[in-house]
Amino acid sequence: DKQVFGSGRFLADGTSPPPALTGAEERQLKRIKEQDEYRAAKLKYELEQRRKEGKPLVDLPQEPEMPTPNKPPLGFRSSERTRTLTKAQAQQLLEDLMDAYSVDGFQKRVHADAKAVMFEFQPFLKRLKKTAF
Repeated sequence: DKQVFGSGRFLADGTSPPPALTGAEERQLKRIKEQDEYRAAKLKYELEQRRKEGKPLVDLPQEPEMPTPNKPPLGFRSSERTRTLTKAQAQQLLEDLMDAYSVDGFQKRVHADAKAVMFEFQPFLKRLKKTAF
């Protein structure tokens, strides 16, 4: 049994040593270590430059801008048209929507959609879009 432990196949505690790295694995580990060293040196250099220029060491995140009708949020599709309505036009639009959405058949379809997705919000909105338009 001395040969089993003496040949390096098993360690005395019963475990086996980790397998040797291949040449490609060694090169990859060396490359990763060099990249980490480069990034650390670059960060150190940039911090020194900021200190020399009198800038704060870290940039504080800017407060996000609140979306407005003329400046929509970042995720907004810019290809969609926007239109500004007068008070009278908005009132007329709301009345037309109330009339269209008050129809019993439409109400039943909306309720059926909600029931079909077990009243889950996001799936309901997807189905409602198809039903309403």
